[in-house]
Amino acid sequence: MRVFVAWIAFAAAAGAAEVVVDDGGLPRTFSVDQTESDLYRGERGPVLYEKGEPRATASRRIATRRIAMVPRVDADAQTIASSHGLTIVGTPAYAPRWKILEATTAQATLEILPALRLDDRIASAHLLLARQASKRFVPNDPLFTNQWHLLNKL
Repeated sequence: MRVFVAWIAFAAAAGAAEVVVDDGGLPRTFSVDQTESDLYRGERGPVLYEKGEPRATASRRIATRRIAMVPRVDADAQTIASSHGLTIVGTPAYAPRWKILEATTAQATLEILPALRLDDRIASAHLLLARQASKRFVPNDPLFTNQWHLLNKL
């Protein structure tokens, strides 16, 4: 599964939640599929589909238990995490100020995130979403499997 950074906001409409995701500066709205989310409860997080797009594996996103957070310069990340009931699970090598926080469940992450965004000690907090990887095009070359440098196993 591929994970990408997103920010989230809920809009209650007839009991359904919507998630607004900032994907590379372009806001995209996802709706929570409560049926699929209930079906897989405990195994993975809430299932999201982009609004207006067909519900397919390629457009499915899954909320994870992780949040990417950058504290303000004068704030302590460990104190922030513990005050919200989260644990720090890592720091990306490419972004040393960012911390990856983890909640007990993906649903808890969705509930905690609005409070994190209101915390004055945090410069930015983003939900990490996962998506299912899919097979890509494989050439019809009969010698394709002999190309050792591609490391492809068919």
